[in-house]
Amino acid sequence: MTLLSTWSTSKSEPVRRKVRGRKEEEVVEKPSVIANYMKNMGGVDTADQYCVTYCFLRRTPKWWRKLFFWGLEVSIINAYILYVEGCKNSNSNPVSHTKFRRELVMALVGDFYQGGGASTRGRIPRPTTSRD
Repeated sequence: MTLLSTWSTSKSEPVRRKVRGRKEEEVVEKPSVIANYMKNMGGVDTADQYCVTYCFLRRTPKWWRKLFFWGLEVSIINAYILYVEGCKNSNSNPVSHTKFRRELVMALVGDFYQGGGASTRGRIPRPTTSRD
C-alpha cells in the first residue's frame, strides 16, 4: 500500500486494537498516516451528511456552474462546522443547520429584496438619455 501525506511523517505509532472473538486488546504498530486518517475521518462524514441534507446542486450542462455551486455548498458547510466548534469553545448553544442557512441567506441578501412587486425587486432604474 502506498500513501501520500503532507501532514504525517513516515513513522509508525503504537495503536490499541481489539482482538476478534476475544475481549482483550493488543498493541500493534500502525503508520502515523493511517492513524491520523482514522482519528479525523469523522469530520468528513459530518460534512458529507450536511451536504446530502441540504444540497442545492442541480444537473447542468455547464460544468463551471456545478463547480461554483459545489464550492459554495462546501463553504457553507465548513462555516457551519466552524460555527458549532466556536459555540462549543464559548459554552453556548449553536442554532440548527437549517436556521444557520436561513440566517446566512438573509445576511447575504440584506435589503436587496424588500417584498414588493416585480418592479421593486432590487432593480435600479436606468438613467434616461436624451438625444439632441
